[in-house]
Amino acid sequence: MLEFELQKAPTGIDVTGRFDNTCRCELAAQAMEAVSCGQLKLRIFQMGSAASIANARISVGSSSGSITVIIGADAPQVVIGANTSGNFHFRLWRRSVIKIEENTTSNGLAVVCDMSEVLIGADCLFSDGILLQSADQHGIVDLQSGQIINNRMRKISIGEHVWLGRKSTLLPDISVGNGSIIGAGAIVTKDVPENSVAVGIPAKVVKSKTTWSRFPNVLDSLSRTYIEQFRQQTASH
Repeated sequence: MLEFELQKAPTGIDVTGRFDNTCRCELAAQAMEAVSCGQLKLRIFQMGSAASIANARISVGSSSGSITVIIGADAPQVVIGANTSGNFHFRLWRRSVIKIEENTTSNGLAVVCDMSEVLIGADCLFSDGILLQSADQHGIVDLQSGQIINNRMRKISIGEHVWLGRKSTLLPDISVGNGSIIGAGAIVTKDVPENSVAVGIPAKVVKSKTTWSRFPNVLDSLSRTYIEQFRQQTASH
């Protein structure tokens, strides 16, 4: 694992903005090799008018693709697991955390974080035009009390082996269970159980006891695992 200050990033990593010496990045050997040979593009930018950013932590284990991290406030955390690949675009403001487990792939995932946490399990598949909107980004004001009522921590949690279809959107304070599928164009506003298919606006579960395979005509390892688990559960009842 190679660790360095953001302002002293090695050749091939684009860092733009004002990051103090508490801001650090670490690359797994796989990610460093991918950067060196041009298979992985990593861009880190400051956003906003802060004099500088402090205590940013970025850890990357990707094997290929393009990762853009845009930071607007202190102490963001981004962790991307081993063997991830594809296109990722992150925007982080106050107290934001993004964690993606290993073997997840993306054709085009955008994540918006402000006082929020986004947790993504292993072996997920994201199509293009995906948005995880984990925060409102602007204050909602109650006129009677004169208070901002949405200034609180928010969260999106996605289990392992979840497939998000093209141009789907996940809103704050929801979870998607292991092995589930979100249909193209769906807007998810409430929890989706494991091994379910949810479609529509707002998304509704239309099928349960279901999962998916990365291959159109062959079962992958996790779908086989879920089939075996389901059979064992059914037999025990």
